[in-house]
Amino acid sequence: IAGEVMAGIGVACTGLATTLYTLLPARLLVGVGSAMAAAGSNVYLADLTAAPNIRTHRAAIMGLQGVAMAVAWVAGPALGGFICDRYGPRMGFLVVGVAVAMCGLAYTWLPETLQRKHDTGSQPLSEGYSRHVSVLSLLRDRTQQGVLCSHFALALDYAAMTVLIPLHAAAVWSATPGQIGLMFSALSVLCVLGAPVAGHLADNYGRKAVLVPSLLLLAVGSAALGPAANTHSFLVALFILGAGDAVISPPLNALTADAAPSNQKGEALALSRQVADIAYTFGPLALGMMYDYCGPVVAMGSLAVVNSASAVFLHYFVVEPPREEMQADAQQEKAGN
Repeated sequence: IAGEVMAGIGVACTGLATTLYTLLPARLLVGVGSAMAAAGSNVYLADLTAAPNIRTHRAAIMGLQGVAMAVAWVAGPALGGFICDRYGPRMGFLVVGVAVAMCGLAYTWLPETLQRKHDTGSQPLSEGYSRHVSVLSLLRDRTQQGVLCSHFALALDYAAMTVLIPLHAAAVWSATPGQIGLMFSALSVLCVLGAPVAGHLADNYGRKAVLVPSLLLLAVGSAALGPAANTHSFLVALFILGAGDAVISPPLNALTADAAPSNQKGEALALSRQVADIAYTFGPLALGMMYDYCGPVVAMGSLAVVNSASAVFLHYFVVEPPREEMQADAQQEKAGN
């Protein structure tokens, strides 16, 4: 709730900013609020899908969430552009800011899923030390390592889509801003179509069975985009990359929630978010410099290496909870009810 309200206020203040010194605090507020809201929403969704009879459908539920986000990516730019054209950019930020803050207030109607523990009287210093140890234990877990690698790879792919792909499209086939916007809308449509299918497959055949091929699709698409020399080869490579992006989120988010220990769920999910944020922070700069100084083949090839390495690590070292065990738990709960 607090994160969404902070982000909404920050977006509204962005529209009201008149100088760089008033703009930067507003954007900082957006960043802090968004990070808080994202961490809280991930944990909340994991809690809601933790019951044995729901856990077997966790990826499908997260796939539907992905559809909602993809629809927003399709409709958002069009709606924002309309508001900016009719009323100016300030009004666009104000409308979005108010809408985000209202979402935060609407969350007050949702039930709390946190099971509070009674105070044991432990000292703050020892409690802080135990938290430090618990984070280290997460980092030593192979499944957590695979999840973190996958989140890092996916965040780098998103950074490439933000920075490299528009530049490369303009360089290869002189794409206009309108064509680039249409290209990203088409990628969002792929997500709308692919996310539910990916969630269903991940629930029925396992998270890794969908996650590993999706990472390999991202690797092939990245590797093919670098040497693309014409419109046809560029769009084919982009379609492969978009297909991988369309099906990766539901199994990855489901595996992240599955792998999070019940007593460290918040820490585990926040850790995944932190790794992705690190990639978002340094990825655009690193990829942009590689594109400028080494060329598109090296820049996009590096993404292919990261995606391939993540797929190999997941396949050989990550052990996901057996689906039969989750189905047995669901049947036991159903019989008990």
